[in-house]
Amino acid sequence: MKQTIYLFLLLILMLNSGCTGQEPEVLKPVCNSPYILVGTDCCLDENSNNICDRDEEGRDQTSVSSTTLFKASTTTSTIQTQTPTQKPDNDGDGFTSDVDCEDLDSTIFPGASEACDGVDNDCDGTVDNGGIWANLGSECFVGIGECAATGSIICNILDPLGPPVCSAKPGVASPEICDDKDNDCDGTVDDDDVCAESDGNEKEFCDDPRPELCVQIYDPVCGWFDSTAACLKYPCAQTYSNSCEACRSRIVLYWTDGECPSG
Repeated sequence: MKQTIYLFLLLILMLNSGCTGQEPEVLKPVCNSPYILVGTDCCLDENSNNICDRDEEGRDQTSVSSTTLFKASTTTSTIQTQTPTQKPDNDGDGFTSDVDCEDLDSTIFPGASEACDGVDNDCDGTVDNGGIWANLGSECFVGIGECAATGSIICNILDPLGPPVCSAKPGVASPEICDDKDNDCDGTVDDDDVCAESDGNEKEFCDDPRPELCVQIYDPVCGWFDSTAACLKYPCAQTYSNSCEACRSRIVLYWTDGECPSG
């Protein structure tokens, strides 16, 4: 009886310890593409020909577990599907900030119409370029006679798309006097008979330096003023007691014998 009990207990111990005479089951790893299962390990097969790359090219590839391969495959997939971040279009003109030279102004973008305003409107790297503005900065002239003035060609701020203008402004015309100048800016020098003299006297121009003292004699002359005098009517002159007194005045250009003609 005791032998039977011992044999029964021995059989139970053998079953619990796995001693049944069968080989234990081996679990095979799961390999994710581009890895393939070779034996009990996974190896890389990038060209999908069911041959380990290490066997084809002699490379020393280290086998990895299926868990590691799954993580590597997931990371690779994430990198491949990621798209680059697009540049913003802050002014909504259809051009992003990497090509729009002023992305805060919707009127400025590549291909926009250029204007003469000191701005690169079309983003071509050049300011105020165009056929009608080719002479910006060049010297220019306005007015005629004593009204003539010199300036430079600039953009027309009232019409940025139109032709440029001259920065100079013509001078103000004054009454014509006999001084070989076009005082009234009409294109003619000493017109309107301003040089007519009642007695046909010759003009005697004053010399520099001007006299400081004169002999007090009475020999009247008409002293004709230069262009600095503000004359409102003809003649632009004044009667002096003699020629010395006339030329003492800095505004007298020349004198003629006798008193000045009446206006």
